[in-house]
Amino acid sequence: MPVALPHAPEQQVTCNSGLLTIEANLLPAARNVRLLLSDKRTITSPAIRAPARLGGPAGLYYQVVRGPSPIPVSLTELDANGSHLTVLKLPAVVECAKKLRKVFPHGIVRLVHETPPQGPAFTIRAERYRELGHIHFELKLDEASEESFFSSSGGVGRIEEK
Repeated sequence: MPVALPHAPEQQVTCNSGLLTIEANLLPAARNVRLLLSDKRTITSPAIRAPARLGGPAGLYYQVVRGPSPIPVSLTELDANGSHLTVLKLPAVVECAKKLRKVFPHGIVRLVHETPPQGPAFTIRAERYRELGHIHFELKLDEASEESFFSSSGGVGRIEEK
């Protein structure tokens, strides 16, 4: 069964456990692709070509590089003669590392620890950390049987106690 492939250039960069995956739809005339990294190095790879029976002619690009640095900057599509067809700017991905959450120094603070007469002991703590380039803040409630948290992203959740 033919697979419909878009002919307009589209690209994305994703992070998973410290690896950056670059995917792009290429122009049908693209034969090679030059990936430019933030340290000015390049990686040139052949384009994956899709024939007409699979929805082509079209080209695809797929590459995995280790993060967090250098990061992919752009893709240059090259034709069969090595001439430039187009340059695709890639979205920046920051802090792509195996350990995605970085707690700030003194970023975990115990605010309250109480044992009410009619209930279980509890602790309320604040946590401030950076994850994928964004700063987050959470208030967490630890009870004898479970942990609840309230985050700056607007959600409320429950996690089983450690």
